[in-house]
Amino acid sequence: MSTPRPLASSSTAGELAQWVTEWSERYPFGYDDVLTPITRPPAKAFDLDELITIYRWKLGDQWKKVRIDELRAHHVALPTAIATATSAAFAAASDAAALAALIPIPGMKNSKLAAVRSTVLMVADPDRWSPSDKMANKSVVMLRDRLAPRTINPADPLHKLVVLLGQFRPVPDSKGGYPACAADWPTYMACCREISRITWLSLRTVDRALYEARGR
Repeated sequence: MSTPRPLASSSTAGELAQWVTEWSERYPFGYDDVLTPITRPPAKAFDLDELITIYRWKLGDQWKKVRIDELRAHHVALPTAIATATSAAFAAASDAAALAALIPIPGMKNSKLAAVRSTVLMVADPDRWSPSDKMANKSVVMLRDRLAPRTINPADPLHKLVVLLGQFRPVPDSKGGYPACAADWPTYMACCREISRITWLSLRTVDRALYEARGR
């Protein structure tokens, strides 16, 4: 399979759609199957077992057991806490509020990070939310830099996207990556939704493309 053609400052909406389609097709077939039974837009709340399924899918091996053990202990101490926090998140009016509502849950208590929390939100409603991670963030930064030289023209089908991309300014870490920070996630989501609107492709297709492209 050949590498999809890189985008340029002059790329059209059709070329953007082709770029998204081709990169999304590289996403590992069946990788999300474990999430299928609990992905139901829109979910009203998640229970312990559903969060454990998400943690097993999302977390690296070095954190998986620790976070799941913490989650189970939390559930024993506060049996209604998971349902309370997730229901508040899924009913939240804004992306920032949805993310913040999940902070009380073990594995999501770091208010500065969005990777796990945004994944939980995606599984709850993939038509509304996308997960954030270093690979996808790198791709959005690439899109920002590639499309930035476009002439500002409100009639341009990509005009709104270029404006939103210009607002996405994640701070790179010491290795040059772009961590999934909570402060950046609402703008990230606005960019993903606009790409979805322009290309007529699902939000999940956009997310998979951003993840697979890794800034290429």
